[in-house]
Amino acid sequence: MSLLKISRYRTEIMGFATLWVVFYHAPIVFANILAPIKFIKEISYSSVDIFFFLSGLGLFYSWNSQKKSLTKFYKTRFLKILPSYWIVVSIYFLFLFIYQNEFSLNNFLSMMLGINFYLYNDKIFWFIPSILVCYLIFPLIVNFIGFENNNSLQIIHENLIKIIIFALILSWLITATDFYYLLIFTLRIPIFIIGIYAGYILIHNEPVPIFENIKINGIILSLCILLFNLIFALSSSDMRWRLGLFWYPCIMIAYPLCLTIALFFDYIDNFYSDSIFLKNIKNMFYFFGKYSLQIYLIHVTAFKILQVNI
Repeated sequence: MSLLKISRYRTEIMGFATLWVVFYHAPIVFANILAPIKFIKEISYSSVDIFFFLSGLGLFYSWNSQKKSLTKFYKTRFLKILPSYWIVVSIYFLFLFIYQNEFSLNNFLSMMLGINFYLYNDKIFWFIPSILVCYLIFPLIVNFIGFENNNSLQIIHENLIKIIIFALILSWLITATDFYYLLIFTLRIPIFIIGIYAGYILIHNEPVPIFENIKINGIILSLCILLFNLIFALSSSDMRWRLGLFWYPCIMIAYPLCLTIALFFDYIDNFYSDSIFLKNIKNMFYFFGKYSLQIYLIHVTAFKILQVNI
């Protein structure tokens, strides 16, 4: 089962996505002769969709296996993220105060609470307030789709389609407002929902061809790469940000990417398990996946400080 492979190598996949995020944020400019590498860097924001997909999958698996109360569920999830986030935000503002002689209590508190992204278009740590909102709405999504009501797979699919369409309509409405910058988050909600659905399929071992058929996922991956190229060729950077054109292909590409990476690590384990070099490579990805949150926070802060310094 393909989802089992993704679950087995979930940490390694997160490690790959973490390095891809760092690569995207790195202030490196490639010459046109290195067009393939330049393209890979340009679409590196797809790595964030990997995190949203895996978060949805992991949340449902945890929710189903532990059956915690809602209060304990939120406490566990928030404590997993907020302490590290608050420490890094404090360090960032301490730097601004010491080296730039700048400090705003309002900005500090709004960033600590995560509302700076939603109200002021401050995207330095946008992923944190976004994933926290996903945690908040997770029980509502589970309840709406009816995963725990012994519904048939047909009803679950119907509700799944409805809520994804709702998320897309929300994004389309936002496009016409001054809050269009929220598209960077709202267009990730569908893949988060698909991740929750994947968690349900994994636990109940339901046969879903689109998850299991490697050829279909290969075709989807290829078509998304073609679509990315068309978007870059036919639209300006401002248009891509204003309309969220970046992220529509990401909704489709996240699962095939996860599957491809999982198959790579599975291939290593099956055929090259004695290779010390490949084993160390796999361990490296595991390390970056295990500490993905901390690496994300530290590298974003470091790059931002370097930009401020310059």
